[in-house]
Amino acid sequence: MSAVDSIFLAVNETPEEVAGWLTEVHGVERREDQAAGGEAVGLRGRVGDDWLGVVVQRNGYVLVDPEPGELQAIDGYGIDVGIRYRSEDVLHRESRLMFGRLVEAHPETAMLLLHDLDILVAAYLPGAGVHDFVPGTTQDAPDADHWRPWVVA
Repeated sequence: MSAVDSIFLAVNETPEEVAGWLTEVHGVERREDQAAGGEAVGLRGRVGDDWLGVVVQRNGYVLVDPEPGELQAIDGYGIDVGIRYRSEDVLHRESRLMFGRLVEAHPETAMLLLHDLDILVAAYLPGAGVHDFVPGTTQDAPDADHWRPWVVA
């Protein structure tokens, strides 16, 4: 069974354009079964003898006009980069590395790194830098006081 990490980016670019960023900065490649121009772009990268799976798509988790208790940290981010690997330790290492490379290559872009679409790991805001969250901080409304200064609205 694979685990999932996600990098959310506050951009208006298409999934195709962001997939190009990942190809350049992290060395992943388009999966052979992926047609160009789709709503979701499948990528893969070698990690040892296995493959890291990456899917770039629009953020489908945004709640339109959320009630105060439904607020999520990811609501202001247009692109979701989902990353899968069978070993959680390797997944988390590779995801953090990818996050760092994206921050370095695109310092104008706000980003969030999450584990399992729930736990906030890190945020990047242009001009403010990278912030690591206290372990266990969720992206949901009850933890908003912890993440609000580090996310785009």
